[in-house]
Amino acid sequence: MIAQFVRVLGISQSKLAREWGCTKDKVNRAANGFEPTFTTEEIQTIDAWLESKFGKGWRDLPRSFKSEEPIAFLQEFEQKNAEG
Repeated sequence: MIAQFVRVLGISQSKLAREWGCTKDKVNRAANGFEPTFTTEEIQTIDAWLESKFGKGWRDLPRSFKSEEPIAFLQEFEQKNAEG
């Protein structure tokens, strides 16, 4: 799932971690197939970031960070940006 955010947004894992208010290690861990251990505060920050960027929230993410299923709102975002 992390790979989708990095690819669609064109940012590094480090930048995503900064945007999410967590460490690069947590993002890297999730990117490598391990479930991250986000704190409540980090989850709230991620939720607010998702809302501001996509109009979505934590509940709109796949149940597992291991998921490789396409994230619908990221696909929509990518399509809109491709269209200009």
